[in-house]
Amino acid sequence: MKLLLCIFCFLTTPFIYPCEIGVDSVITNVVANGDSLKKQDKRLSTYFQQYLDADLSAEDEPHMLDKKKMEPIDYIPQVHATIRTKYEYTPVFNAHRFQLRNARVSLVGNVHPIVAYKAEVDLSDVTVFKVTDMFVDVMPVKGLDLILGQMKIPISTDNLRSPHVQYFANRSFIVKQMSGIASVGFVASYSAKQWFPVTAWLGVFNGGSIKQQSEWQKHLSYSARLLFETSKYFNFDINYLYCNPENLGMHLVDVNLRTDFCRAHIETEAMYKIYDNKALKPTLGFLAQAFYDLKLPKVFEHLRFLIRYDMITDDCDGFINDEGVYPINDIARHRITAGLTLRLPKPVFAELRLNYEKYFYKDATIANPSDVDKFVIELVARF
Repeated sequence: MKLLLCIFCFLTTPFIYPCEIGVDSVITNVVANGDSLKKQDKRLSTYFQQYLDADLSAEDEPHMLDKKKMEPIDYIPQVHATIRTKYEYTPVFNAHRFQLRNARVSLVGNVHPIVAYKAEVDLSDVTVFKVTDMFVDVMPVKGLDLILGQMKIPISTDNLRSPHVQYFANRSFIVKQMSGIASVGFVASYSAKQWFPVTAWLGVFNGGSIKQQSEWQKHLSYSARLLFETSKYFNFDINYLYCNPENLGMHLVDVNLRTDFCRAHIETEAMYKIYDNKALKPTLGFLAQAFYDLKLPKVFEHLRFLIRYDMITDDCDGFINDEGVYPINDIARHRITAGLTLRLPKPVFAELRLNYEKYFYKDATIANPSDVDKFVIELVARF
């Protein structure tokens, strides 16, 4: 705690710039506002417009080339990497741990002006090697994307945020327990923003585990997402997912509302899961989070103050256990997270995240040992 207080006191001295109230202050914050990113690359794949709201840089994702014939240099892929490493301390057990949370490497490029690809792997997702994205994106006409391969199922805005731009060191319950699903399938997306500020996604995926790609699927998963970009200050989206991993159909409905103004961001999201035949009581996930960026004159770009409340009721992932029943995989709980983030200015991307998480249970004796009160120090580098 002394370290946190020292950093806070040092950086919140009279050297800090005052906040400029007005429209310009919204545009200034490139990371917190997707609109400024949209101005950088209008050729970005429509499918990945959803990620602009999630603070992703446009050049990091597949896009259509504004030419009919590719030059040799156009075949050279872009290479990106993200490293997240952290230290955690819990006063509950008076225990510590260090983690290499992510070591992602991705290749993004084109083989044709209208055919792009992305290949991304995580070399160490807490020691586990994972394929995160591996797909081909065909863009036959402006605004239309046809994508085939492995990817995140497009549901939940908080879920679609890449690790280097998520706001807190640890993901929300909606992401970690309910919507953080990757699968192999097909997604079609379309946007005609010149007429109406709505982008739509429809997807179909394997219904079982991502490891069961060689098996015939009797049940498929279906997703739909509508993003309404009403203004630079307010956006919202509606999401739906049906999945049936092991003969238990589940319907997930999700709504996200968010606003950006004067270097501040406020967001709320709710997800509701219904189990077929009332096999289990429905699961509710809720998230409310906000941050404010305080500009700094030297060394760091800004100091971000963050607060988050999230909760989840008893949840089942839809897989049968060894006893032949659908168990409760995650028990109901509430959490409050407070944080400070220091970011270095561009062209580099590096952040120091300081978080404290406070959990609330009806019966803490049955809580997962990982989901207890903790302090978190995380370093993130993107290059």
